[in-house]
Amino acid sequence: MPPLGAFTFVLHSHLPYARLAGRWSHGEEWIHEAATETYLPLLQVLYDLKEQGVYFRLTLSITPVLAEQLADTDVLDHLDQFLDDKIAAAAQDKIYFESPAAANPNLVTLAKY
Repeated sequence: MPPLGAFTFVLHSHLPYARLAGRWSHGEEWIHEAATETYLPLLQVLYDLKEQGVYFRLTLSITPVLAEQLADTDVLDHLDQFLDDKIAAAAQDKIYFESPAAANPNLVTLAKY
């Protein structure tokens, strides 16, 4: 039986120019959050699908402004710092949620993740 229709999944990505614009709330952290919470997880899923032999098609557009920032050495260096800060915060959360005052095994698991 031939397919009854088609589905097109198009992802479009743009962020304003934020390179060296400071941190929170409208600085480079926009780029860092997008990279760590959207682009890298998406790439991981696509690699996983490929490894599993799943055939997929995807259209992804990235504006030149975003592409330039994602390739910038300063932005990438600051991304490393951003990730180090997140890892340190999660380690502190783990200690806190393991303490008797705030014991919460579910949040300990989340902090470890």
